[in-house]
Amino acid sequence: MIYKIIYSPKQNKAAVYLTNNVADNNYQIISVQELETLSGINFFPKMSMEQKAQLFALPEPKNIKH
Repeated sequence: MIYKIIYSPKQNKAAVYLTNNVADNNYQIISVQELETLSGINFFPKMSMEQKAQLFALPEPKNIKH
């Protein structure tokens, strides 16, 4: 599993790109709360659970040639 957390300080929101470690372009956008449940890591200790559960719109990643 590979992830990238995107945090917007202006909006005080975060969301996560999540993909398997394989050469394809499949991915999911999940909440920080979901990633913390999957990984067991508390990425933002000062962020409320309500904030962690929210999603915000992330742009579609650009295709990368493998």
